[in-house]
Amino acid sequence: MLYTCISILFSLSFSTANAGKVNERNWKEHPEIMEIRRLKKRVQDGQTLPGWSLASKSVDWCEENGVSKKEKLTDNNGVIRKYKTEGAQGTTAFWTESIYGPKGTLRWLFVRIFQMDSEIAGEYKIFFDSTGSQVWKLYKHTTEGKPTKDTPLSTDWFIKNPSMEWEAASTCPQMNGKPAAGTP
Repeated sequence: MLYTCISILFSLSFSTANAGKVNERNWKEHPEIMEIRRLKKRVQDGQTLPGWSLASKSVDWCEENGVSKKEKLTDNNGVIRKYKTEGAQGTTAFWTESIYGPKGTLRWLFVRIFQMDSEIAGEYKIFFDSTGSQVWKLYKHTTEGKPTKDTPLSTDWFIKNPSMEWEAASTCPQMNGKPAAGTP
């Protein structure tokens, strides 16, 4: 039994190391992507595990902040394993979902952005290895329902420390004792 477990672990690590870089031809079956998908499923299923907790909160919205709602899923060790945000800035609405490994490393990111006044939409699915380095990105962009070229996604969307984001004080001027922009 022990030999079988060691053999399986060795073959998994060997296949990931020897699979080469993720590319257009191999990304669906690449061991690194498959590992991230399994992790994502385990985290999604974690909502029902004893000791895991789901929390959400509304955030005071302002143009400077953009985020209006946050949600986190914390495992039984106190590590945030899933972190979601939604909000808007100007005429752009956004939704994000980040998945983290057992040590809190960002492993998967989904971002949906929608330009409300021009029907421009973008979706990104970004896969990260166990060190937090990006290994693959899927994207879909449309303008008035027609596919368009990829637009780079700012790394500002990569929430590396969800605990700090969750606890962060509002960046809204009116929440920090200052009047909001345009307020007398």
